[in-house]
Amino acid sequence: MGAFVAAAGACPEPCLAKGTVAGTDIINIASVSFTDSKGSVTTLQSNPAAFLVDEVLDLAISSRDAGDMPVSPGDMLKPLTFSVLNAGNGAEPVILKAHAAVSGDQFDPIYNQLVIDSNGNGIYDPGVDQRYVEGTNNPVLVPDQSVTVFLLSDIPAGLKDKDRGIATLEAIIKKGTGPAGTILPGQGPGSGNAVIGLSTGSVSAKGAYVASLVQSDLQKTQTILDPAGSNRPVSGAIVTYTLIAHVHGSGTLAAADIRDMVPAHTTYVVGSLVLDGKVLTDVVDSDAGMCDGTIVKFALGDVTAPATHTASFKVKIN
Repeated sequence: MGAFVAAAGACPEPCLAKGTVAGTDIINIASVSFTDSKGSVTTLQSNPAAFLVDEVLDLAISSRDAGDMPVSPGDMLKPLTFSVLNAGNGAEPVILKAHAAVSGDQFDPIYNQLVIDSNGNGIYDPGVDQRYVEGTNNPVLVPDQSVTVFLLSDIPAGLKDKDRGIATLEAIIKKGTGPAGTILPGQGPGSGNAVIGLSTGSVSAKGAYVASLVQSDLQKTQTILDPAGSNRPVSGAIVTYTLIAHVHGSGTLAAADIRDMVPAHTTYVVGSLVLDGKVLTDVVDSDAGMCDGTIVKFALGDVTAPATHTASFKVKIN
């Protein structure tokens, strides 16, 4: 006698691999081969055993922001970025919903709209990316396909520094949701079944805004050294003005500078500009200092809080 041999039919390799597309026919045919008493080899095939792969309804979602999104009170259309992935094995229309009233924060963002990343660059491009309207342009995701979604909010006034506002994006498989393992008879491709996956067909992820309120103050002091080595404000005495700028809170002051006037009845002492311990030139050049004899200026550039800068200059009493 011979041996029984299992022969592959239309079954893909490997058989029943995770992620097999819904509606795929899995067909298996066995065979028996033997040698009879006369030495003849005979092969017989079994009847086909076939089934249709069910559709698994599964999603995954995540925030794509590196951290909380810095915002200022009154900002408009500030985006939170999310990625929605079809983790199932069939093409699925997905419904998107935004939720801005979330517990555990200090303020509620004012929800404005959801936007689909139309050009796929992962960056919100106003006028390019398409506004999402439920039921009109629900994204249809094939297996393992993802889409980037921007949740746009306006930021209310009256916030304190580092107040957080949380918003949530929810993604729902249009075909159905429910406990994992729930069967939707006849809802899969080819009249097969659909099965709710581990995500229950509905997933959500949180993103957060953080109020970045940068504030600054400037303190000015003076010291006097007269020609006799005392501190009397007499003709010929040198007055040193020290300006200390403190930047508080969080965020960045753009193009900040410190300015002062050379007082009347005094003359600026050439070469006396100092910023954070570094002597600066008086002329407009690559360093941060400038004095034309009337106005003193220290260019700080963009200053990110918290920070402190100390500047000084000298004048001589006429």
